[in-house]
Amino acid sequence: MSAAPIPIKLYAPLICPPCGHEFTAWWIEDHETAAQRCGACGHVFDATWPGFTFEPEVVIVSPDGEVVHRGAA
Repeated sequence: MSAAPIPIKLYAPLICPPCGHEFTAWWIEDHETAAQRCGACGHVFDATWPGFTFEPEVVIVSPDGEVVHRGAA
């Protein structure tokens, strides 16, 4: 019997592109994308785990809530 490491499962909320339903999506650590299935409409699509696509961003907002500047950090 081998002692293979158990893969770590990652999860994040995801919104289905066709129907807008939010559901919990699952990925396996070290895998950037995974097939996801919406429980509401049954649509299946590949989704990228949010942790792989994070890019720091600076957003400057005026006191009245208007976005004045948005750009890379």
